[in-house]
Amino acid sequence: MNSTPHHLVTLTPAPSWDITYSLTQLDPGLVHRAQTTTREFAGKGVNVSRALALAGISAPAVVPLSPADQAGVAGGPGLVAVDVEAELRTNATVVESGGQTTKINQAASHVSAREWRSLVRRTAELVAGDHGSWVLVSGTIPESGASAAERVSTFMDSVGPDTRIAVDTSGEPLTVFARSGRVDLIKPNVSELAGCVGRALATLGEVVDAAQEVVGWGVETVLVSLGSQGFLAVTGEQQFWARSAPVTAVNTIGAGDASVAGFFRSLLSGSFSLADSVTTAAAWGALKVTQPGSQLRTLEPLPTVSVSEQIQADQPVTSD
Repeated sequence: MNSTPHHLVTLTPAPSWDITYSLTQLDPGLVHRAQTTTREFAGKGVNVSRALALAGISAPAVVPLSPADQAGVAGGPGLVAVDVEAELRTNATVVESGGQTTKINQAASHVSAREWRSLVRRTAELVAGDHGSWVLVSGTIPESGASAAERVSTFMDSVGPDTRIAVDTSGEPLTVFARSGRVDLIKPNVSELAGCVGRALATLGEVVDAAQEVVGWGVETVLVSLGSQGFLAVTGEQQFWARSAPVTAVNTIGAGDASVAGFFRSLLSGSFSLADSVTTAAAWGALKVTQPGSQLRTLEPLPTVSVSEQIQADQPVTSD
Protein backbone atom coordinates (compact mmCIF):
# COMPACT_ATOMS: atom_id res chain seq x y z
CA MET A 1 0.00 0.00 0.00
CA ASN A 2 1.19 3.51 -0.81
CA SER A 3 2.13 5.16 2.50
CA THR A 4 1.37 8.69 1.26
CA PRO A 5 -2.37 9.22 0.69
CA HIS A 6 -3.58 11.62 -1.98
CA HIS A 7 -6.36 14.20 -1.83
CA LEU A 8 -7.70 13.11 -5.25
CA VAL A 9 -7.24 9.93 -7.25
CA THR A 10 -8.86 9.36 -10.63
CA LEU A 11 -9.98 5.99 -11.93
CA THR A 12 -10.31 5.62 -15.70
CA PRO A 13 -11.64 2.08 -16.37
CA ALA A 14 -11.57 2.51 -20.19
CA PRO A 15 -8.52 4.54 -21.26
CA SER A 16 -7.54 4.83 -24.91
CA TRP A 17 -5.14 5.97 -27.53
CA ASP A 18 -6.67 9.17 -28.91
CA ILE A 19 -5.69 9.96 -32.49
CA THR A 20 -6.65 13.41 -33.77
CA TYR A 21 -6.63 14.34 -37.46
CA SER A 22 -6.85 18.00 -38.49
CA LEU A 23 -8.53 18.71 -41.84
CA THR A 24 -9.72 21.78 -43.66
CA GLN A 25 -13.04 20.03 -44.29
CA LEU A 26 -14.45 16.52 -43.85
CA ASP A 27 -16.21 15.25 -46.98
CA PRO A 28 -17.79 11.82 -46.36
CA GLY A 29 -16.88 9.20 -48.93
CA LEU A 30 -13.67 10.90 -50.06
CA VAL A 31 -9.98 10.29 -49.30
CA HIS A 32 -8.43 12.95 -47.06
CA ARG A 33 -4.88 13.90 -46.16
CA ALA A 34 -4.53 15.17 -42.60
CA GLN A 35 -2.77 18.48 -42.09
CA THR A 36 -1.59 17.35 -38.66
CA THR A 37 -1.95 14.15 -36.65
CA THR A 38 -1.50 13.71 -32.90
CA ARG A 39 -1.58 10.58 -30.74
CA GLU A 40 -2.15 10.76 -26.98
CA PHE A 41 -2.70 8.30 -24.18
CA ALA A 42 -5.98 9.58 -22.79
CA GLY A 43 -9.24 8.86 -21.03
CA LYS A 44 -11.45 11.08 -18.93
CA GLY A 45 -9.74 10.58 -15.57
CA VAL A 46 -6.30 10.64 -17.19
CA ASN A 47 -7.21 13.98 -18.76
CA VAL A 48 -8.29 15.35 -15.37
CA SER A 49 -5.11 14.20 -13.64
CA ARG A 50 -2.86 15.68 -16.33
CA ALA A 51 -4.72 19.00 -16.29
CA LEU A 52 -4.31 19.23 -12.52
CA ALA A 53 -0.60 18.49 -12.90
CA LEU A 54 -0.33 21.75 -14.86
CA ALA A 55 -1.47 23.50 -11.68
CA GLY A 56 1.02 21.60 -9.52
CA ILE A 57 -1.57 19.23 -8.04
CA SER A 58 -0.72 15.54 -7.77
CA ALA A 59 -3.78 13.40 -8.58
CA PRO A 60 -2.68 9.87 -9.54
CA ALA A 61 -4.56 8.29 -12.44
CA VAL A 62 -5.36 4.59 -12.04
CA VAL A 63 -5.74 2.81 -15.39
CA PRO A 64 -6.02 -0.79 -16.65
CA LEU A 65 -3.18 -1.64 -19.02
CA SER A 66 -1.90 -4.87 -20.53
CA PRO A 67 1.83 -5.54 -20.07
CA ALA A 68 2.40 -4.68 -23.76
CA ASP A 69 0.54 -1.37 -23.40
CA GLN A 70 2.43 -0.51 -20.22
CA ALA A 71 5.64 -0.77 -22.23
CA GLY A 72 4.27 1.54 -24.90
CA VAL A 73 2.61 4.22 -22.78
CA ALA A 74 4.76 7.15 -21.70
CA GLY A 75 4.04 6.97 -18.01
CA GLY A 76 4.43 10.56 -16.93
CA PRO A 77 3.91 11.62 -13.33
CA GLY A 78 1.12 9.95 -11.45
CA LEU A 79 0.11 7.15 -13.82
CA VAL A 80 -0.73 3.98 -11.86
CA ALA A 81 -1.17 0.91 -14.09
CA VAL A 82 -3.10 -2.20 -13.07
CA ASP A 83 -2.47 -5.37 -15.10
CA VAL A 84 -5.27 -6.53 -17.42
CA GLU A 85 -5.34 -8.81 -20.45
CA ALA A 86 -7.17 -6.63 -23.00
CA GLU A 87 -5.29 -4.17 -25.15
CA LEU A 88 -6.03 -0.45 -25.25
CA ARG A 89 -8.78 0.72 -27.55
CA THR A 90 -8.20 3.47 -30.12
CA ASN A 91 -10.47 6.51 -30.55
CA ALA A 92 -10.31 8.75 -33.60
CA THR A 93 -11.17 12.45 -33.81
CA VAL A 94 -11.43 14.55 -36.96
CA VAL A 95 -11.25 18.30 -36.40
CA GLU A 96 -12.16 20.63 -39.25
CA SER A 97 -11.14 24.26 -39.67
CA GLY A 98 -13.60 26.24 -37.57
CA GLY A 99 -13.66 23.66 -34.78
CA GLN A 100 -16.31 21.21 -35.98
CA THR A 101 -15.41 17.87 -34.42
CA THR A 102 -16.29 14.31 -35.43
CA LYS A 103 -15.36 11.52 -33.02
CA ILE A 104 -15.41 7.74 -33.42
CA ASN A 105 -14.88 5.74 -30.23
CA GLN A 106 -13.95 2.08 -30.19
CA ALA A 107 -15.96 0.03 -27.72
CA ALA A 108 -14.37 -0.20 -24.29
CA SER A 109 -12.16 -3.22 -23.74
CA HIS A 110 -13.60 -5.96 -21.55
CA VAL A 111 -12.44 -5.92 -17.93
CA SER A 112 -13.05 -9.13 -16.00
CA ALA A 113 -14.61 -9.14 -12.54
CA ARG A 114 -11.21 -9.99 -11.07
CA GLU A 115 -9.55 -7.14 -12.95
CA TRP A 116 -12.29 -4.73 -11.84
CA ARG A 117 -11.67 -5.70 -8.22
CA SER A 118 -7.95 -5.06 -8.70
CA LEU A 119 -8.63 -1.65 -10.20
CA VAL A 120 -10.88 -0.45 -7.41
CA ARG A 121 -8.65 -1.98 -4.71
CA ARG A 122 -5.60 -0.14 -6.06
CA THR A 123 -7.59 3.08 -6.23
CA ALA A 124 -8.73 2.67 -2.62
CA GLU A 125 -5.15 2.04 -1.48
CA LEU A 126 -4.04 5.40 -2.84
CA VAL A 127 -6.52 7.36 -0.70
CA ALA A 128 -6.43 5.16 2.40
CA GLY A 129 -5.66 7.11 5.55
CA ASP A 130 -6.59 10.52 4.12
CA HIS A 131 -9.85 11.60 5.72
CA GLY A 132 -12.02 13.45 3.24
CA SER A 133 -9.98 12.51 0.17
CA TRP A 134 -11.71 12.15 -3.20
CA VAL A 135 -11.95 9.40 -5.81
CA LEU A 136 -13.17 10.40 -9.25
CA VAL A 137 -14.58 7.53 -11.35
CA SER A 138 -14.40 8.87 -14.86
CA GLY A 139 -15.47 7.55 -18.25
CA THR A 140 -17.09 4.36 -19.47
CA ILE A 141 -17.47 1.50 -17.00
CA PRO A 142 -16.55 -1.50 -19.19
CA GLU A 143 -18.43 -4.76 -19.29
CA SER A 144 -17.13 -7.39 -16.88
CA GLY A 145 -19.79 -10.07 -16.92
CA ALA A 146 -21.39 -8.44 -13.87
CA SER A 147 -24.31 -6.03 -13.73
CA ALA A 148 -23.82 -2.30 -13.26
CA ALA A 149 -25.16 -2.66 -9.72
CA GLU A 150 -22.62 -5.38 -8.94
CA ARG A 151 -19.73 -3.34 -10.35
CA VAL A 152 -20.77 -0.28 -8.34
CA SER A 153 -21.21 -2.40 -5.21
CA THR A 154 -17.68 -3.81 -5.62
CA PHE A 155 -16.37 -0.26 -5.88
CA MET A 156 -18.24 0.89 -2.78
CA ASP A 157 -17.02 -2.11 -0.78
CA SER A 158 -13.41 -1.20 -1.58
CA VAL A 159 -13.56 2.54 -0.93
CA GLY A 160 -13.75 3.49 2.74
CA PRO A 161 -16.65 5.49 4.20
CA ASP A 162 -14.41 8.53 4.76
CA THR A 163 -13.58 8.81 1.06
CA ARG A 164 -15.64 11.23 -1.01
CA ILE A 165 -16.79 9.96 -4.39
CA ALA A 166 -17.23 11.84 -7.66
CA VAL A 167 -18.55 10.22 -10.83
CA ASP A 168 -18.36 11.29 -14.48
CA THR A 169 -19.89 8.45 -16.47
CA SER A 170 -23.13 7.74 -18.32
CA GLY A 171 -25.94 5.27 -18.84
CA GLU A 172 -27.00 2.73 -16.23
CA PRO A 173 -23.77 2.99 -14.17
CA LEU A 174 -24.37 6.74 -13.67
CA THR A 175 -27.91 6.11 -12.44
CA VAL A 176 -26.78 3.32 -10.11
CA PHE A 177 -24.01 5.49 -8.67
CA ALA A 178 -26.33 8.48 -8.26
CA ARG A 179 -28.96 6.44 -6.42
CA SER A 180 -26.44 4.64 -4.18
CA GLY A 181 -26.51 7.21 -1.37
CA ARG A 182 -22.70 7.23 -1.33
CA VAL A 183 -21.82 9.61 -4.16
CA ASP A 184 -20.98 13.22 -3.35
CA LEU A 185 -20.70 14.66 -6.87
CA ILE A 186 -21.71 13.76 -10.41
CA LYS A 187 -20.78 15.57 -13.64
CA PRO A 188 -23.10 14.68 -16.53
CA ASN A 189 -23.74 16.62 -19.70
CA VAL A 190 -27.37 17.40 -20.59
CA SER A 191 -28.10 14.13 -22.38
CA GLU A 192 -26.44 12.07 -19.62
CA LEU A 193 -28.49 13.86 -16.95
CA ALA A 194 -31.62 13.29 -19.04
CA GLY A 195 -30.85 9.58 -19.14
CA CYS A 196 -30.28 9.58 -15.39
CA VAL A 197 -33.71 11.05 -14.56
CA GLY A 198 -35.50 9.32 -17.44
CA ARG A 199 -36.86 12.30 -19.37
CA ALA A 200 -35.85 14.78 -22.04
CA LEU A 201 -34.42 18.12 -20.91
CA ALA A 202 -35.06 20.99 -23.32
CA THR A 203 -34.49 24.14 -21.24
CA LEU A 204 -32.09 25.34 -18.58
CA GLY A 205 -34.90 25.31 -16.04
CA GLU A 206 -35.58 21.65 -16.78
CA VAL A 207 -31.87 20.90 -16.33
CA VAL A 208 -31.90 22.63 -12.93
CA ASP A 209 -35.04 20.69 -11.90
CA ALA A 210 -33.40 17.40 -12.92
CA ALA A 211 -30.23 18.27 -11.02
CA GLN A 212 -32.27 19.09 -7.92
CA GLU A 213 -34.06 15.76 -8.26
CA VAL A 214 -30.69 13.98 -8.21
CA VAL A 215 -29.64 16.05 -5.18
CA GLY A 216 -32.76 14.65 -3.53
CA TRP A 217 -31.37 11.15 -4.07
CA GLY A 218 -28.44 12.06 -1.82
CA VAL A 219 -25.88 13.49 -4.27
CA GLU A 220 -24.44 16.63 -2.70
CA THR A 221 -23.39 18.44 -5.89
CA VAL A 222 -24.51 18.06 -9.50
CA LEU A 223 -22.29 19.70 -12.11
CA VAL A 224 -23.68 19.88 -15.64
CA SER A 225 -21.56 20.74 -18.66
CA LEU A 226 -23.60 22.78 -21.14
CA GLY A 227 -21.12 22.96 -24.02
CA SER A 228 -20.86 26.47 -25.40
CA GLN A 229 -23.55 27.56 -22.90
CA GLY A 230 -21.20 27.12 -19.96
CA PHE A 231 -21.23 25.13 -16.77
CA LEU A 232 -23.89 24.67 -14.09
CA ALA A 233 -23.52 23.71 -10.42
CA VAL A 234 -26.51 22.72 -8.28
CA THR A 235 -26.63 21.76 -4.58
CA GLY A 236 -29.46 21.65 -2.08
CA GLU A 237 -28.90 25.30 -1.17
CA GLN A 238 -27.14 26.91 -4.14
CA GLN A 239 -27.07 27.06 -7.90
CA PHE A 240 -24.58 28.86 -10.14
CA TRP A 241 -24.39 29.24 -13.90
CA ALA A 242 -20.94 30.14 -15.24
CA ARG A 243 -20.28 31.26 -18.83
CA SER A 244 -17.02 32.22 -20.44
CA ALA A 245 -16.42 35.02 -22.90
CA PRO A 246 -16.57 33.77 -26.53
CA VAL A 247 -13.58 31.69 -27.59
CA THR A 248 -12.39 30.29 -30.91
CA ALA A 249 -12.93 26.54 -30.93
CA VAL A 250 -10.08 24.37 -32.17
CA ASN A 251 -11.05 20.99 -30.63
CA THR A 252 -14.01 20.48 -28.29
CA ILE A 253 -12.93 16.99 -27.15
CA GLY A 254 -11.89 16.94 -23.49
CA ALA A 255 -13.61 20.20 -22.53
CA GLY A 256 -15.73 18.47 -19.90
CA ASP A 257 -12.66 16.79 -18.40
CA ALA A 258 -10.88 20.14 -18.23
CA SER A 259 -13.91 21.61 -16.46
CA VAL A 260 -13.87 18.83 -13.88
CA ALA A 261 -10.16 19.45 -13.32
CA GLY A 262 -10.82 23.17 -12.89
CA PHE A 263 -13.55 22.47 -10.35
CA PHE A 264 -11.22 20.25 -8.32
CA ARG A 265 -8.39 22.78 -8.65
CA SER A 266 -10.57 25.23 -6.75
CA LEU A 267 -12.12 22.66 -4.42
CA LEU A 268 -8.72 21.36 -3.28
CA SER A 269 -7.29 24.84 -2.72
CA GLY A 270 -8.36 24.85 0.93
CA SER A 271 -10.85 27.71 0.71
CA PHE A 272 -13.76 26.13 -1.12
CA SER A 273 -16.46 28.29 -2.64
CA LEU A 274 -19.00 26.78 -5.03
CA ALA A 275 -19.09 30.01 -7.04
CA ASP A 276 -15.29 30.09 -7.37
CA SER A 277 -15.14 26.40 -8.28
CA VAL A 278 -17.76 26.62 -11.03
CA THR A 279 -16.03 29.75 -12.36
CA THR A 280 -12.70 27.91 -12.61
CA ALA A 281 -14.46 24.93 -14.19
CA ALA A 282 -15.99 27.10 -16.91
CA ALA A 283 -12.68 28.87 -17.55
CA TRP A 284 -10.66 25.66 -17.90
CA GLY A 285 -13.31 24.06 -20.12
CA ALA A 286 -13.44 27.08 -22.42
CA LEU A 287 -9.65 27.24 -22.57
CA LYS A 288 -9.46 23.56 -23.55
CA VAL A 289 -11.56 24.04 -26.72
CA THR A 290 -8.99 26.56 -27.96
CA GLN A 291 -6.25 23.91 -27.84
CA PRO A 292 -5.57 20.87 -30.07
CA GLY A 293 -5.65 17.30 -28.81
CA SER A 294 -7.73 15.75 -26.02
CA GLN A 295 -5.95 17.29 -23.04
CA LEU A 296 -5.13 20.72 -21.68
CA ARG A 297 -1.60 21.74 -22.58
CA THR A 298 -1.38 25.07 -20.77
CA LEU A 299 -3.47 27.10 -18.32
CA GLU A 300 -2.99 30.42 -20.08
CA PRO A 301 -4.59 32.62 -21.16
CA LEU A 302 -7.75 31.87 -19.19
CA PRO A 303 -10.89 33.46 -20.65
CA THR A 304 -13.08 35.81 -18.64
CA VAL A 305 -16.02 34.08 -16.95
CA SER A 306 -19.27 35.52 -15.64
CA VAL A 307 -21.15 33.63 -12.93
CA SER A 308 -24.69 34.15 -11.74
CA GLU A 309 -27.18 32.64 -9.34
CA GLN A 310 -29.96 33.73 -11.70
CA ILE A 311 -30.92 31.01 -14.16
CA GLN A 312 -32.71 31.81 -17.43
CA ALA A 313 -35.17 28.96 -16.98
CA ASP A 314 -36.71 29.14 -20.45
CA GLN A 315 -33.41 29.19 -22.33
CA PRO A 316 -33.13 26.17 -24.66
CA VAL A 317 -30.21 23.80 -24.10
CA THR A 318 -28.51 21.37 -26.44
CA SER A 319 -28.17 17.67 -25.57
CA ASP A 320 -24.54 17.14 -26.56
